[in-house]
Amino acid sequence: MAAACGVFAGCGEAPEPPGPVGGPSSNVVGTGAASQMDVALPVLPAPANTESPTAPDAGAEPGENLPEIPVVPAQGASSDRVFAACHEPRVSGCDYLHVTVQSTSPALCVQLTLDNCNEYGRGSGLKVDVPLTWQLTSGSASDAKVCDLVDFDPKSFPLASSDGQISWTQRGRAISALSIDVTLEWSVEAGSSVPAKLELQTASPIASVPDCEG
Repeated sequence: MAAACGVFAGCGEAPEPPGPVGGPSSNVVGTGAASQMDVALPVLPAPANTESPTAPDAGAEPGENLPEIPVVPAQGASSDRVFAACHEPRVSGCDYLHVTVQSTSPALCVQLTLDNCNEYGRGSGLKVDVPLTWQLTSGSASDAKVCDLVDFDPKSFPLASSDGQISWTQRGRAISALSIDVTLEWSVEAGSSVPAKLELQTASPIASVPDCEG
């Protein structure tokens, strides 16, 4: 009697061991010892570094890790002009107000005289708005390095025309809060370093004008 084919006694050839799921072309590796397969996986290149070398860190405070920008000092619009003034009262009742504006680069000396008696001998009544009873009586400009408040430079160029305003506060003979905003033109010679036209403006009023002798 022939033995029946069963689980423990096989009939015919032994069955093929189970292959990988999905057929020979599958990349899935079986779990049995007889089904282990060496699968060659492609080697992927390392991801490129897409981070900008100058980009700030994600956790950095605003303004950190940023490229430095050179700071250029702002150039001042004003020059080295220095304003000065003194008040010269006279026994006769006439008052003089002397003003100088000096610059060192290039050398420049502007001298102005105002009075309320119309006796100064180097011009009178030049066009500038001034307090009542006063007038700009004379002015000159030179390249002198010493700018005297009272004595005019004999080599200076006379004031040809003027416009603008000179104002101040006066109590008795005391002058304060002197403010100057004028445009002046000179009769200069060719080749002179003195500008033919000049705008003068005090950055802030001169608080107190002393006596010329004090």
